[in-house]
Amino acid sequence: MKENNLGYPRFAFIISKKISKKAVDRNRGKRLLREAVRKVYPLLKNESYDIILIARKDILGKKLQDVLEDFQTLLKTFREKNEKNSNSFN
Repeated sequence: MKENNLGYPRFAFIISKKISKKAVDRNRGKRLLREAVRKVYPLLKNESYDIILIARKDILGKKLQDVLEDFQTLLKTFREKNEKNSNSFN
């Protein structure tokens, strides 16, 4: 994650051929990540970050609900770190 000056978040999704040689599997993984971002976007639309999501091999066997839970956990961890960092500067 890196801050941007746009006033809204941008996302990039990376799924390499190491995850799967089949484009079908890689595209499904990207679709899962995009849908998870779309569902939590209202919580993020005031954030100004560039976010790169790099998939791991276990995404191939997951359902949308699993990916969504993982993404929400990631956001919670990110927010806790941001609060900790902003409090340390005050």
